[in-house]
Amino acid sequence: MKKLSFILLFSMTTIMLFGQKRGEKSEKIEAYRVAFFTQKLDLTADESKAFWPVYNDYQKELRELRKAERQLNRGNYGEMSDQELEEAIEKRFELRQKQLDLEKQYYKKFKAVLPIKKLAKLPRTERAFRSELLKKVKEQRERGN
Repeated sequence: MKKLSFILLFSMTTIMLFGQKRGEKSEKIEAYRVAFFTQKLDLTADESKAFWPVYNDYQKELRELRKAERQLNRGNYGEMSDQELEEAIEKRFELRQKQLDLEKQYYKKFKAVLPIKKLAKLPRTERAFRSELLKKVKEQRERGN
């Protein structure tokens, strides 16, 4: 019974520590994102206060659409009938259209909280952030951290 309790306690501690490290990394990435976007878009305090809730909602909805697209791409096309393949292709078009519709919907929301010149920089800032983040991850891996 003591061994079982010890194993259970050890397992729970390991899981909690692993989850905490993952959470800390997410928090660091999010803090870096906020600093990066704020600097690149030159957001004022008021703009930042209004921008981040809208941007976070946008990212959440976009993640859901991308998740659906990834699930669709996991299909084994070699084993599908022509009808199933056609349906998969149509579904992919629908998902892309939903992404475009989402961008248009949030464009209006962003336009309400940011000047147009800053809003125009947003797609470039998102790409630059992903690039910088990938670069940092690659550097960390090369250092062995």
